[in-house]
Amino acid sequence: MATELVAMEPTVPSLVDRYFTRWYKADVKGKPCEDHCILQHSNRCVRGRLMEVNENILHKPSILQEKPSTEGYIAVVLPKFEESKSITEGLLTQKQYEEVVVKRTDAVSATS
Repeated sequence: MATELVAMEPTVPSLVDRYFTRWYKADVKGKPCEDHCILQHSNRCVRGRLMEVNENILHKPSILQEKPSTEGYIAVVLPKFEESKSITEGLLTQKQYEEVVVKRTDAVSATS
């Protein structure tokens, strides 16, 4: 019965999954298997173009807390492409990093 309840509960993303973008750097400073995970999050001012303001929060401010991941957004901002690009240049996405790890594992297996 308890396992049935656990299976029915929706999976909720972790705090890190909700608020951070994961980036990876493999073989830092040329050292094999010296990998770093970079979690990117910012509460700073964002330079860019304001695309949309959610006017629904004026009529129902509680949606900020009730539905923060969907309808409870404040605004949509299109950041300057040049700035966002420079931050992540040279870093790997999670998928790219997983591919590096698979290749590394295959190479180690082939030499064993």
